[in-house]
Amino acid sequence: MAWQLLVVNPNSSCSMTEAIAKRVAECDAFRVAKVHYMTGPSESPRQIDGVATSNASCEACLRVLTDPGSEFYYSRFDGVLVACFSDHPLVAALAALPQAPLVVGLLDACVSFAGLARKPFSIITSNAEWVEILDESVEREFLTGHLRSLWLGTVSSNLQVLELHDETNFQKIVDVIRAENVERLKSQYVILGCAGFSGLEHRLNKIFEPNGVVFLDPIVIGFQTLLSSLTILQAMR
Repeated sequence: MAWQLLVVNPNSSCSMTEAIAKRVAECDAFRVAKVHYMTGPSESPRQIDGVATSNASCEACLRVLTDPGSEFYYSRFDGVLVACFSDHPLVAALAALPQAPLVVGLLDACVSFAGLARKPFSIITSNAEWVEILDESVEREFLTGHLRSLWLGTVSSNLQVLELHDETNFQKIVDVIRAENVERLKSQYVILGCAGFSGLEHRLNKIFEPNGVVFLDPIVIGFQTLLSSLTILQAMR
């Protein structure tokens, strides 16, 4: 039987969910999983740009996910991916529920991947408010052992989440990455630290290939982490 997986976009932007679904579809997981998508309800913020909107989106989504009458009731699923690049409170809130499914967050998955690869890494994010939030989250939750020497920090593109897929802003993103993540921080891996960047990694990898820099899409890494974790757990039974 195929796993039932839920990908939650905790903001209320349907276009963001569509972009996320496109990236998940490229993972070619449909032989082993049926993937469902949930967009945050109308009371969720349209974009998540800091602590206040993270908490508001968590509360709004949790009401849906814990409603037994909802099609997105959490216990219907074998695994859940919370598709917001942060230490989003929904990850811990879902994992703490009785008989919770496996829950994966994007930040956890990406930092773990960079650590396994043992490559110096940094994050490019959206608006400047996220720099301190992400730096504190990584330093508080993940920096043990060799990871401490690999972590280089977070850089802001100074764009809002919904501006990241605007083609007129692409060159600005490239210029910031070149000056900050590549030349100043000397990153070998750059994590695209917002779901709004999803899909740009192919273009960025081509541009920065001569520099030996690899761009990581959190949606792909998060979803593949969810799949591989379920596979491992199944093998242990």
